[in-house]
Amino acid sequence: MSAPSSAVRSHDDLPLILVGNGSCSAAALAAAPSGRLVAVDGGLRHCLAAGLTPQLVIGDMDSAPLDLLDAVGPNTTVLALTDQ
Repeated sequence: MSAPSSAVRSHDDLPLILVGNGSCSAAALAAAPSGRLVAVDGGLRHCLAAGLTPQLVIGDMDSAPLDLLDAVGPNTTVLALTDQ
């Protein structure tokens, strides 16, 4: 994974970084620009492996282990989608 040359911007003009469950280099993710980090389901594993805590975890949680969801702490919002 390489850092994007341009990124989607959030409402406060910080980059919005979406991390999915595909192949991902922890080193490249750790070197990504700072911004709003969102883990999509199993992408949570990649975030934590890179030493990063996402602000939001979103998905049906079928590939985000419960122990990792517990590990993110109270400052991370978990939005479980049940209508997928």
